[in-house]
Amino acid sequence: MITAARITAFLFVFALCAMPSGAADQEAVKPDPSQWSHSREIKADSKPAVEGYLLAELDGKVYDHSRVDLTDLRVVDNHGSFVPYLIVNPLLEKRLKYQIRPLQAVVEDLGVEKDGNVSTLILDLGYRHIPSSKLEFRPAEPNFNRQLEIKAGNDKQKWEFISQHEISSIRMGKVRKEQLQIQLDDLRYRYLRISVYNKDDKPIRFDEVKVFGYAHQLVFKYEPEKNYRLIYGRESADSPHYDIQQMLPFIKINKLPKAALSGEMETAKAEPPKADVSSRKQNILLWVILSVTALILGGLIYRLAKISSV
Repeated sequence: MITAARITAFLFVFALCAMPSGAADQEAVKPDPSQWSHSREIKADSKPAVEGYLLAELDGKVYDHSRVDLTDLRVVDNHGSFVPYLIVNPLLEKRLKYQIRPLQAVVEDLGVEKDGNVSTLILDLGYRHIPSSKLEFRPAEPNFNRQLEIKAGNDKQKWEFISQHEISSIRMGKVRKEQLQIQLDDLRYRYLRISVYNKDDKPIRFDEVKVFGYAHQLVFKYEPEKNYRLIYGRESADSPHYDIQQMLPFIKINKLPKAALSGEMETAKAEPPKADVSSRKQNILLWVILSVTALILGGLIYRLAKISSV
């Protein structure tokens, strides 16, 4: 019985030593850049300052093919190594003075609904997940007050309710009172659906409806002897955590040299990374040892119980 106990202990210790770090059933595999669906070369317009950082502005194509929170973005150098980066959201960085910009938006006027006297406008921003922060209306005629409802979506099929507002324009004599701007909370949609409730009044017509937003900035450590590209488009990618995130308050973002993103390239759909064969064999051996150990322990317990009963 002593010999069996020693064998059991030896097998158990061996099993612990054989267990790979991390999860026992699967070894972590480092992601390969080819697993991202799209890429863009990052080309520096000029040499970086002493700090050695470059800044590139994200555009509609990046938003369209990335996750809505942009956590799947990666910067890769010409050696295939991931480069630390951070994304600056102007709405969160109050210390930085960013100018809000008009977005390219196509306005679709769907006319007036027969039931409810509602005017409906759909604004198409061209790409999914475009950040929008403000609406501005230019009515064809003044003197009105209307309630409106904003919904948003990425496919014109499913609409998510966003908010309700009031717009108005009063121009009578010397009185000039207007409320024609609406602040949005950094929406990330391609389409904005605006329903204007006219009630019993004549439907409002707009000469123009503008959408404004802030562009996100990509900042990364730059070395002149290397080439860089931005890869994006992977739903399973985890959010990266780099030390550079803590450096943001000390980086002079507004003074960094600019970089441009080249034309978008689509990566061939690669197969998911395969687990290492040696790791798979190691896991099989581990389960065999654990099974044998369990059988021996079961036999010992049975013998002890039998002896105790006698």
